[in-house]
Amino acid sequence: MQRGKLYILALSWLNDFINLNFRAFSLSHFRTCVAFTLILVVISCCKNYNYKDSINFDSGWHKDSTVIFDVFIEDTSKVMDLILTFRHSDEYMYNNLWIFASVENIEFQTYQNDTIEFYMGYPDGRWFGKKKGKFRYLSAYYKNAVKMANPGNYKFQFRHGMRIDNLDEISGLEFKVINQ
Repeated sequence: MQRGKLYILALSWLNDFINLNFRAFSLSHFRTCVAFTLILVVISCCKNYNYKDSINFDSGWHKDSTVIFDVFIEDTSKVMDLILTFRHSDEYMYNNLWIFASVENIEFQTYQNDTIEFYMGYPDGRWFGKKKGKFRYLSAYYKNAVKMANPGNYKFQFRHGMRIDNLDEISGLEFKVINQ
């Protein structure tokens, strides 16, 4: 069945249901209408990921370990959110995390360096984020509502800037580029 006919049929069923025309609206129509609505809800709730990747740290995150994500940005007219998700245990001894970040577009020789402080918890010791099993997951914007200047390959690099060499309690880092 063509998409246009399916759309018209669904609208016809929905109209029958709204008008409470029960003679014309059978149980099979009702089930189809509910299924159609659920599909629309699921599709509309899905994030439009341009890129998503994660790195696991077997023995913590060492200060000399630079995490690199290579991302191809094709459409520079889209506004994007750049999101980092940290995975850590409850034994993480700080309530913040300093990150040294850099973005490179090698083709156009553009570079940007940032030093960012991410707060991981409240001063009283309660953690931000969600707990799943023995880990906490904290997602935070690295950059919000940005447009890239040029299409091409971008290299996003992250390393921790804490004063100790190894963050044993940090077990993973995820990077997402989401189209708004």
